[in-house]
Amino acid sequence: MMYSIYTDLEKKWLEAGLVDLSLLDVSVSMIYASPSNIFQKKLYVDFNKPFGTEYLAKKLQKAIEIVSSHDARYQLILYDALRPASIQRVMWDAYLGEDRAKYIAAPDRRSMHNYGLAIDVSICDRRDQTALDMGCPIDTFSSIADHECQTISPLQKNNRKVLKETMIQAGFGIYEHEWWHYESKSKRELTIHDKFY
Repeated sequence: MMYSIYTDLEKKWLEAGLVDLSLLDVSVSMIYASPSNIFQKKLYVDFNKPFGTEYLAKKLQKAIEIVSSHDARYQLILYDALRPASIQRVMWDAYLGEDRAKYIAAPDRRSMHNYGLAIDVSICDRRDQTALDMGCPIDTFSSIADHECQTISPLQKNNRKVLKETMIQAGFGIYEHEWWHYESKSKRELTIHDKFY
């Protein structure tokens, strides 16, 4: 592995046994590594690649195989993965909406992103990385992001269904208020071996 392409933090993660998920057959668009996100500022300054545990990576590999078998043009696109706890605090403090706890895990409750066990993901066309229309962008803090939203079009519903069925079949759990957020473990499945970052 060419460590020269990694930041100092990313090298530490690799040395700790985390997996660079961008090496899998996925597209990557790390939204918090640029200002193009709901917070309108770049939050990831020490890293720009998606990392996760080996446990998550194995399930993600299965999801990759499932989605491409559904349609050879389909590819998963990752928007977020491992998120340091320090960034979790920044997000919590930056968003003051009444629904904050619905969309951002409180720092003391911890997000599964902080364990490298969650990803924010969608499906894109592998030919040009154009994301399928899911009815709203990720990080839309509104009921339109709910899995059970009925106000989106039939096409958008079907696209969400393909993603959801792919991820569940691969062993991921859903979060009902965010169509893009999938967890390879639930909090009740955490063990003393799961490291908090």
